[in-house]
Amino acid sequence: MSLLEFASGTRRAVPPPVSPSLPLPAPRKMDKSRLEQAAYTVAQIAAQFADAVDREARFPLEALNAMREQHLLAAMVPQEHGGSGASLETIASICQILGRACASAGMVFAMHQIQVSCLVEHSKPGTWHHGFLKRLAQHQWLLASATSEDEVGGNLRCDTGYGQTRPRRDLERAGIGDLVARRYNPDSSR
Repeated sequence: MSLLEFASGTRRAVPPPVSPSLPLPAPRKMDKSRLEQAAYTVAQIAAQFADAVDREARFPLEALNAMREQHLLAAMVPQEHGGSGASLETIASICQILGRACASAGMVFAMHQIQVSCLVEHSKPGTWHHGFLKRLAQHQWLLASATSEDEVGGNLRCDTGYGQTRPRRDLERAGIGDLVARRYNPDSSR
């Protein structure tokens, strides 16, 4: 589901279950040292699966589940919305800790936090952003982005073969990101 669809209410957000064995943790506020300790805990798990993630070219699901369990996906969400209110310096430190253990896990965390930082930056009282940030912290949603170059999957429309284009649905079926941020330009055919 795109953030635009979520914000406009055209689709309901129902995040996929993390895992039957991993219930969502209660929100907790953490300082830098607590966040870094949580990152080291995740890094230990990520390191166990890093070779398999690289060899099989797969998503680091074990690391993602550990990030959720340690409440790291809400690290940059302000404390008043249920997150930790981490600084960019702390986020960079966490990326380094995770990336040393598993490059893919570090990149997933970094890309997610880029999306979170955009929401935090544009969040104003009374806007949909506030409620969204609270739910993101509560559910530990993973935000994904599909806004990069055409060659690596950023082309959000595909040719129907009849001179028309339609939205690509494979981005939603990937099954990894709970919500996908997409670029939207109503004047563009892409």
